Amino acid sequence: MTEILIALLPFALGIFHEWTAGILSVVLLAFIIIKAKDNKKFFLPKDVLFLTAVIIPVMFLISPLWATDKGMTLLGFTKFLPIPLVLILLRNSERIEDPFKYLPLSGAVMTVTSFLLGLIFPKEGMFLVSGRLAGFFQYPNTFALFLLISLSLLLLKDKQKKLDLICAPILLIGIILSGSRTVFVLLILFLIVFVIVSKNKKFKIGALAFAAGVIILAGVYVLVTGNKETAGRFLTTSFTSSTFVGRFLYYKDVLPQILKHPLGLGYMGYFYSQTSFQTGVYTVVHVHNDLLQILIDIGWIPAGLICYATVRRFLKVDMRYKVTIALMVLHLLFDFDMQFVSILIIFFVLLYDHDGKKLELKKTHFNIAASCVVLLSLYLAIPSFLSYIRKDEQAVKIAPWYTASHIKLLSKADTPEKMNEIADKILKNNDSVSVAYSAKAKASFSEGDVLKMIEYKNKAIDRNKYDINEYVDYLDMLFVSTNLYIEAGDSESAKYCVDKIKEVPLMLDRVKNGTSSLAYKIKDVPELDLPDEYQEVVDSLG
Repeated sequence: MTEILIALLPFALGIFHEWTAGILSVVLLAFIIIKAKDNKKFFLPKDVLFLTAVIIPVMFLISPLWATDKGMTLLGFTKFLPIPLVLILLRNSERIEDPFKYLPLSGAVMTVTSFLLGLIFPKEGMFLVSGRLAGFFQYPNTFALFLLISLSLLLLKDKQKKLDLICAPILLIGIILSGSRTVFVLLILFLIVFVIVSKNKKFKIGALAFAAGVIILAGVYVLVTGNKETAGRFLTTSFTSSTFVGRFLYYKDVLPQILKHPLGLGYMGYFYSQTSFQTGVYTVVHVHNDLLQILIDIGWIPAGLICYATVRRFLKVDMRYKVTIALMVLHLLFDFDMQFVSILIIFFVLLYDHDGKKLELKKTHFNIAASCVVLLSLYLAIPSFLSYIRKDEQAVKIAPWYTASHIKLLSKADTPEKMNEIADKILKNNDSVSVAYSAKAKASFSEGDVLKMIEYKNKAIDRNKYDINEYVDYLDMLFVSTNLYIEAGDSESAKYCVDKIKEVPLMLDRVKNGTSSLAYKIKDVPELDLPDEYQEVVDSLG
C-alpha cells in the first residue's frame, strides 16, 4: 500500500498546493487508523528524523507570533503535516522490502502521459512550460529531478527486470525533454557513479550507450532546428546564464535576512518581504535553495535538525540510497524541490530507519489527537482550494486572514472606499504588501488628504523600490496636488509638494547605489530612470 501511495502522489500536482496536502493528511490518517485497528500495538518513531518531521509543521503553527504574514504562515502547517504522518504509517506497517518498487514505473507513465496530454492540450503551464515537459508537477526542473530519482533507484538495483528495461529509456528521454540543465549535469555525474558501482557489465554498457545516443540525438535536433529552449537546452548550460546568476542574487539578498531572523519569516514570508530587501529586479515565491528556504521560513533550529538527520542516515544507508540522496541534496541547493511534498516524502522515506527506536502509545489517544490536528489542517486548506478555483470572495469569508485572495480582490476594487477596506484587512496581518499601501494612497488622494497620500505612497515605494511605476504614480498625484494648491492660493502646501517631487530622483539614486552588480547580469535589468517627460518636469522645478 505504501509503495503504491509513494508512486501515485507525484500525479497529484506533486502535492505542491496546500489543499492537496490537506487532503493527503486525511488519507494518511485513515490508513494509520486502519493499521492501528489491525495491529495490537501502536507506535511512534523515536528518532531525530521524526522529531524533525514534527518540528517543521509545529514551527509554522506557532510562527504567527513573529511571521511576516500572521495568517498565511499557518498554511505551512497544512502543507508539511503529511511528513510526520508518513513516518507514523511506516512505523506501524510491516517492513517493506522496497518502498520505491513502483516509482520508476510512475516516472515512466508520467513522462508518456504528460507528453501526450501536452500535445492534445498545449495550454501553457499544464504539462508544458515554455515548450519544456513538466509532467504533473507543472514545473520542469522538479519533474526532471523526479525522473532522475526514479532512474537512480532503478539502475542501482541489484537486478533489473524486463519492465525496468522499458522504463529506463523513457525516464532518460523525459529528463532531456524537461530541458533542466541542472538535472542534466547531475545525470552526467550519476552516469559516472553508475559506471563505478554497477556490477552488471552488460547492463552498464547498454545503459551508457543508450544515454549517449539520446544526448547525441538531442544535439542533432538542435543543429537541425536551431531550437535550444527545449530538448537541446542542456547545450546552453553556462555559469553566466541569467537563471544561474539570478539564483546567487537571491542567495546574496536572503542571507542577511536569515541572520536577522533566527526563527524565520514564516510561510510565504520571503515572498511578501523580498521587495523590501532585494538588490535587483525579481519576483520569486521561493528562494531556489531548499536549505535557505527552511532557514528563512522557520529558522535555524529546524534547518540544523534536518541537516543532522540527513548526514546521520546518509552514512548508514546502502549505496543505492546514498547516490539518490546525494543527487537530491545537490539539486535542492539550486531549486525548491521540497516545496513539492511528494518529493519531500521520497526524501524522508530514503532516510527512514525501520529498525530505529519506537515509542508505544495508546491507539485511542493518538486517534483523537491526530484527528483534531488533521481537521485543523483541512480547515486551513479550504481557502487555498477556493483561491485555486478562483473563488476568492468565498475564500476570505471562510478565512479573513487569507492575504493572497485579498490581494486579488484589491486589484478588482472599483471604489476608493472598497480599496481602503481591503487594504486595511491585508495590512492587519501583513505590513509588507506594497499594493495595499498604494491602494490606501490612492484612496487618500481621492479624499483630498495629500499628507496621508504621501505617507502611504512612501511606504509603498519602500516595499517595492524597483517598480518605476510606483514613482511615476506618486509623481502624478504630486503634480495634481501642486496645481490644486496653486489654484487655491496655498503657496506653502504647493511648495511642500514641489519639495516632495524633487526628492523622487534622490530616492531612485539611493536604490541605484544599493543595487547589486549581479542585478545587471540577469534578464530583468533594473530600470530606475524616470520617463523623459517626467524627468523634464522635475528638472524644470530646479
